[in-house]
Amino acid sequence: NDLRTQQDKVASSIRRVVERATQTFPHAKIIISTLLPRKDFYPNTIHMINAEISLGCTLMPNVHLAHHPTLGAHSLFDHVHLHKQAVSVFAKTLKEFALGRNPASPPYGHRRVSSTHITQNNPEPTRIAASGSPRPP
Repeated sequence: NDLRTQQDKVASSIRRVVERATQTFPHAKIIISTLLPRKDFYPNTIHMINAEISLGCTLMPNVHLAHHPTLGAHSLFDHVHLHKQAVSVFAKTLKEFALGRNPASPPYGHRRVSSTHITQNNPEPTRIAASGSPRPP
């Protein structure tokens, strides 16, 4: 919850939780949410953390990453937390992933390790590669 002081550790902490969950529940479908944009961070910071989370989970076949493309900084009431209406959208996205109804984001068993991002400063899509460095799509 303390992203400001812990941003270098967020992805590895999430990966440890995922590893423990896959060990404890090896046959369960584990869904991890990407971090949502925040008004108090540069979008690239969140994108890089999400890319690290993606890379950390890519070899775990029962782990799926839930993206929230309709939720953005406009969905926040205090720069960090979701408006009440946005919470229901967030929950619905997680439910869709749990029920396998979101074909837009394949499970990590398909080995997709890069994702396309559009930032406020650069409206052209960039792809976050395995190294975490932006590259053209």
